[in-house]
Order: sequence, then C-alpha cells, then structure tokens
Amino acid sequence: MPEPLLRAALAGRDAIIVKLLSVDFEAVFNLTIQTRLTAYDASYLWVARQYDAELVTLDKRLNAAFLSDIGR
Repeated sequence: MPEPLLRAALAGRDAIIVKLLSVDFEAVFNLTIQTRLTAYDASYLWVARQYDAELVTLDKRLNAAFLSDIGR
C-alpha cells in the first residue's frame, strides 16, 4: 500500500475496540461438527452468537451458518 494510505489506516486505529473474550471450546467443537466449519471459523460463529454480536465476513459458508439455525 502507498504510505499515505497506510498512515490514514493507522490514524483510525484508536476507533477500533478490541475485547478479549472467553470461548467455550466444547461448544465450538460441537459447532465444527454441526456446521462442518473449521474450528477457527466456528469460534467466530460461536462468539457472534454467544455475545449477540454482528458477524462481518466474506466467507459464504460461515455467513450461511451464521444465518441458519444450525447449532442454536
């Protein structure tokens, strides 16, 4: 990326809120079985559902699982 774009991106970093959350690994494992997602993707799915959070993804399988009732 050109330097001006990188500097602009860095300038907005303070607006991003990051929280560390605990994950129920057994529940994530169950989601991997039910959805056939990777453990990595199932973790995001579990967190979004558990904390009633918005899930932002371009992954079609993960988005489909999020929108379905699988594992709820």
